[in-house]
Amino acid sequence: MIWVMSRMQKVIDVSYHNGTIDWDRVKAAGYHAIIRCGFGSDFRDQDDEQFKRNAGECVRLNIPFGCYLYSYAKGATQAISEAEHAIRLCAPYRDVMAYPLFFDTEEPGTETVSQAHATIFCSRVKAAGFVPGIYASQAWWLENLPDVDGYVKWVARWSESEPIVHGWQLWQYSERGNVPGIKGNVDLNYSRYEIGNHGDVSTVDDLAREVIAGKYGNGEERERKLGARASVVQLIVNRGLTGKWMGIDRVAREVIAGKWGNGAVRRENLGSAYDVVQKRVNELMKHK
Repeated sequence: MIWVMSRMQKVIDVSYHNGTIDWDRVKAAGYHAIIRCGFGSDFRDQDDEQFKRNAGECVRLNIPFGCYLYSYAKGATQAISEAEHAIRLCAPYRDVMAYPLFFDTEEPGTETVSQAHATIFCSRVKAAGFVPGIYASQAWWLENLPDVDGYVKWVARWSESEPIVHGWQLWQYSERGNVPGIKGNVDLNYSRYEIGNHGDVSTVDDLAREVIAGKYGNGEERERKLGARASVVQLIVNRGLTGKWMGIDRVAREVIAGKWGNGAVRRENLGSAYDVVQKRVNELMKHK
């Protein structure tokens, strides 16, 4: 935790449940913010009652902030409406939002449709000019969002151990924080999201899909454009072209299951991708 505290930005996430916030004190304490804009489909009585004030105060005080919408969607039509809801509310702040617009997926009963609806939401808010992101618990990410990449990942894991979700950029580590200017408990997060980066969060899985689509050429041209990630991207491409799309986490799980051999055999089978894949294997095994 000492390393985390010294290298990452402190972020709170808030909604009307946190009451009327004294944002001057929040700023003085050094926090950024993720603000709930609303919940569910695009109905005005489902706008967060404190959203406009919270966003306005962040603008007034130049506090870097982003937004999230809590999802109840059980069908694609609802997911589209939720995206329109978030866009309507956040449009006035789009050009000043330093953090993404997040899809909060955690509602019981939506597990099996979560991945599809997160993709619908994120694609629509991205088309509207926002950086898209997804919030979920670590368990939800691993069980219900295994193939979602290309969006900013915000992971809830209330622990002193950081998330094991590949490529996470925000980590909600507590729901019982005490922050000046806010009465009662508040959610606390650490962020390694690069402010102003506008969501360049391409993972090796994203790059592999783009390679298959022909965006990186072939041979030496592809290696040059991909740089240090060329070998592991090519490994995933090869798996994808055989009709067995894997992704880095799934390759790592195959290694753990013994499908790539051990020791020198594993190294030979993985080739120049060995170091990247083995690193992910070690991360997964550490937290089993």
